[in-house]
Amino acid sequence: MIHPFEAYLVRADRARHVVSPAYDSLTTAERRRFMDDHPDSFLHVTRSPQDAGENLRTPLELAKANAAQLERILTEVNYELLGPAIYLYRLTIDDHEQTAIVADVPLDRYENGTIRPHERTNVDREDLLALHLRVVGASSSPVAMSYRDHGLASRVDQLASGPPRLEFTSPGGLWQQVWRIDDPDVIEELSAKIDGPLYVTDGHHRLAAAARVRAEGGMDGTVSASHEYILSALFPDTELRTYAFHRIIQTTLSPNELLVVLASVAQVTPLEAAPEELGGGRGDFAMVMGGRWYHIALPVTDHALDARLLQHDVLGPVFGIDATTDPRITYLPGTAGLAVLAHQAAEQEAVGFALGPPPVELVLDVADRKEVLPPKSTFFSPKPRSGVFVRKY
Repeated sequence: MIHPFEAYLVRADRARHVVSPAYDSLTTAERRRFMDDHPDSFLHVTRSPQDAGENLRTPLELAKANAAQLERILTEVNYELLGPAIYLYRLTIDDHEQTAIVADVPLDRYENGTIRPHERTNVDREDLLALHLRVVGASSSPVAMSYRDHGLASRVDQLASGPPRLEFTSPGGLWQQVWRIDDPDVIEELSAKIDGPLYVTDGHHRLAAAARVRAEGGMDGTVSASHEYILSALFPDTELRTYAFHRIIQTTLSPNELLVVLASVAQVTPLEAAPEELGGGRGDFAMVMGGRWYHIALPVTDHALDARLLQHDVLGPVFGIDATTDPRITYLPGTAGLAVLAHQAAEQEAVGFALGPPPVELVLDVADRKEVLPPKSTFFSPKPRSGVFVRKY
């Protein structure tokens, strides 16, 4: 199931300058400012067309510029090239800790259903990431997956009890530690213990893009042995922490018109203030409009996550929103908090919908049933950072 890979590992004295923050945790404007202030950040390698501005007008131009940034960052003594191995990668923030096995995972597991996604992907985003893989020729952001833990996590903790090869604290307070394992017997032992499916928790688009490159080949149409694998970070389900993505919707409906329409599909109750907490997976939402908060209750008819209930019962029929392509919907990670949601909704003269954190078990059950959820249905945090490991094709 897991395979060692040859890695460029960031140097300890450069890690804070090079390893990038979580991409989705920053707005486009914040990413641009961060890149201006951090010229060696890996965001310069993974940036999107929105981040690059107007200087790079085509996706191919951007991919070529990102490839040049990768070579610059790699050659300026920011990394050390190490032989084949797997890694243990621990993320700690506040009182939460989770440890992944970072390794190559065969992409044929994605095609035969052993790797199980749960979110619908956007084809345009897949196109950009596939082009990035072909032109840049490297993976630097492990696709985060989870496995149902049957004792493997305790073995991983045992292996990670010694001094780490690398440790540093990122801006924002995320403590990251890395242990390198090159013993074939230990690698085989860990691989054998992952005896069930893997569940994608972050990186649906990167995974789909890698599968496409595997099927279609690189820039010259050829497929190398390394295209058969995806760089992955495998976390036990018992250590995951979930949040939702909140929704911000542009609408031409007036507040009164919207409340009337909503009352026909949901129970709407005015609130004195923002709720202190939100349920997850039970049809309970909060809505903010014009600075006022409301509780929205939808009937739960199956085991669907709230993101799908909201899309199916409200965003589609009331607003006519297609979650995969509609520019009227934007997303805010649940980690940002309800005050930020209210501020951004008011600033955009829009409507904000707040969702509670979905239970991990419910997410895995959805994937087991091979159901597909709208984009941005889940937000797992903390997540692997870009630039700790670089694996070239």
